Amino acid sequence: MAGQLPAWALVVLEEDEALALAATMPVGRLIHARADRLFAAPVNVLLEQRDVLFRTAAGTALLTAAREHASAAFEVDDIVDWSRSGWSVLIRGLLSEVTDPETIGRVLRSSLRPWAAGDRNHVLRLSGEEVTGRRLEPGPGSTTIIGSSSSERGS
Repeated sequence: MAGQLPAWALVVLEEDEALALAATMPVGRLIHARADRLFAAPVNVLLEQRDVLFRTAAGTALLTAAREHASAAFEVDDIVDWSRSGWSVLIRGLLSEVTDPETIGRVLRSSLRPWAAGDRNHVLRLSGEEVTGRRLEPGPGSTTIIGSSSSERGS
């Protein structure tokens, strides 16, 4: 029938592919919980295996959340509006402040440069305890969800 959109397939990504896609995007959203509230902020990051490293300033809500080992997630995606396709990756874990001088020095010397003004010399880590990803792509027939668990379909 003319005017109908083609069917799309929702594909659950393997962890390696999800991490590889996440590494292609320098900016994503960090979501963290504090005092029964959710906060989201755009952050530019450095991925190391499953962990997300980023920089922040003294006195920020992110630094406080890291010192409290708050639950958090990093979400990054690439959406192509005209084709209604794209992918999304979610890395879940706990925030912490990096205190190892070698790691701090390595991150501060890396290409990771904060976009916001001011000194952002505190290095934070989101431990990559869980990595999930989805890709929406053209598919034959009706929409298909590949994967077996309800948690894979719900995030």
